[in-house]
Amino acid sequence: MVVLVTVHFSGNPTQDEQQAMIQAAKSFAKDPDKVEVVEDNESRNKLTAVFRMKNEAAYKAVEKVWPRFKMSTPSRIDMSVRFEQEKAYDLRTNKR
Repeated sequence: MVVLVTVHFSGNPTQDEQQAMIQAAKSFAKDPDKVEVVEDNESRNKLTAVFRMKNEAAYKAVEKVWPRFKMSTPSRIDMSVRFEQEKAYDLRTNKR
């Protein structure tokens, strides 16, 4: 499954926070080389980590992912975790 962790920051995220998000995502990713952290097109205060992890119940994945990202982003004001099926994500983003 594809995991998307979006973090809203109180100001512009620091380079350290961006790197911490990358490291957090890599720790859960099936393929750490395919982790992305992208800036939102509309807001410079929002970053989204995108990575693939082994399929499991969403609540179990959130229980793993949430604390690590929370610890990694001290200036966050909000955070969300969502999931997409890999095939649907690949079709939507034209990735293969």
